[in-house]
Amino acid sequence: AALRDGLTETVAFQFHDAGGQSILNIDSDPSTGAAGLVTPFQNAEWWLSEATRVFTAEGKTVRVPWFVLNQGEADVSQARGWWLAGANAYWAERRAQITRTTGQTAAPRLMVQQTGGYMQNTTLNLHQCKLDQIDFVRENGGVLIGPLYPYKIDNSDDKGVHKTLAGYISAYEVGAWAMAEVSAGRAWNLLPGTPTRSGNQITIPVSVRGDESLTTVSGVYTNYGGDPA
Repeated sequence: AALRDGLTETVAFQFHDAGGQSILNIDSDPSTGAAGLVTPFQNAEWWLSEATRVFTAEGKTVRVPWFVLNQGEADVSQARGWWLAGANAYWAERRAQITRTTGQTAAPRLMVQQTGGYMQNTTLNLHQCKLDQIDFVRENGGVLIGPLYPYKIDNSDDKGVHKTLAGYISAYEVGAWAMAEVSAGRAWNLLPGTPTRSGNQITIPVSVRGDESLTTVSGVYTNYGGDPA
């Protein structure tokens, strides 16, 4: 309601779906990823140029305040650091694209959803890019919206990797919530701390905002050695 009631600007939302594509297939370099594939990047260029043309003709100043990245499912088998290098290159190209197209000099605020909605029942050497995504947020001053794995997967589809409709709605409502909190100057981006190990005991720090508390459910965590304090 606060976002809706305080909104005085025209808002355009662009969605450049590249489902299942590697991070190397959405950049502007035809030598990386699938040979010659730059279509997703060119699509983004075309639509941003069109939006700028239309709004400028109406006397409006175009500003790109947010950039949301939800990508990584195709790169789950890559080694640690591989996805991070590709994402940093892509992010630099998109920032340059926005400046070139709109004239905006300030970079949009980077928002990242940690992928891995179907991490269950996968081998431990997969999904290293999930750790890369946390590094990516830290290195670029971005905001970690949150992980995608809590949202329900629709196992009736052909792959068992897509969320249910309610899951998608919830995931992106959280994204809008994160933007509203950041815009209001309130803390949202509480990145996880570093786990420590002593013998056979692993301690995992959990980030909780000052105005929130961690809720645990009795009996759920017994397989991990007991309920967390």
